[in-house]
Amino acid sequence: MIHLQRISFENIDKNKWNGLVHYAPDSSVYAYHWYLKAVAGSFDVLIEGDYESGLPVFRQSLSTFQKKLIPETGIHTINLMSPSRIKSFIENPDFDNIRFWQAFKNTQTTSIQSLKPGLPSKKYTILSLTDAYESLREGYSSRFSAMLEDITSENIQITLNPRPEELLKTSALKDSEKNILYRLMYNAMHRGILFSSMLGKAHNSDIAKAVFFYNPGTITEIWSESAGNPALMAVLYDYVFRTHCGRKMTMRFSPFSPSNIIQELPVISKDILYVEQRSWWEKLLSKVQY
Repeated sequence: MIHLQRISFENIDKNKWNGLVHYAPDSSVYAYHWYLKAVAGSFDVLIEGDYESGLPVFRQSLSTFQKKLIPETGIHTINLMSPSRIKSFIENPDFDNIRFWQAFKNTQTTSIQSLKPGLPSKKYTILSLTDAYESLREGYSSRFSAMLEDITSENIQITLNPRPEELLKTSALKDSEKNILYRLMYNAMHRGILFSSMLGKAHNSDIAKAVFFYNPGTITEIWSESAGNPALMAVLYDYVFRTHCGRKMTMRFSPFSPSNIIQELPVISKDILYVEQRSWWEKLLSKVQY
């Protein structure tokens, strides 16, 4: 069994952790130190060796909004992602002794299912942007194409990379949720990986907005929101596709994405397993009969 040590948030070597996440074959933007700190505030890590492999574990429960911003983290490693390595993390006592949220990578699903059968799963969707835009557009449903045609003749205003304050000004989010997004966006701006867009009509409150982060080979939707005409979100997505197609790149949609729009696109759905432990008193309360 591979030996793991738990390192508290205060003692994490940020450079080594970020280096591990960056160089792992299936690197995820959700696992960077700055990202997790912005969303969760603090977290610990289970580490193999000198940051050769690692898994973040949260000290506290996360809100639904926070979970949507961290749809997966999983195990990162610069070594072989072997079943024995996955087993070392999955069977670590921390899985039973602390309360946390953990969603694993799709590439780890088979091994984890054999070790922890019955874990719940969630789906996420991706869209390949490798082909030319014209080829991608052929895969649009008739409904999605109709939404684009209906709205392109209207007076639409598009703002690229607006200031975070402008983007969230009319959002229905709580102030605490806006503050999380502010931290994420300013961190991403500093690192040159932020792309955001806002579409609206000139004379009413219809609006669509979305935030994306770049990661090697992927443009990841972090958050999106719309109000009024749903076709505005279709136009926003179409703009993103049109400006990124023809590259060896995949777009990953966030849990905030409107499912009624996503289902009209030639997306691929994948499963991720997740675990959510409860504290001892929550487990006790769940057994109480009222």
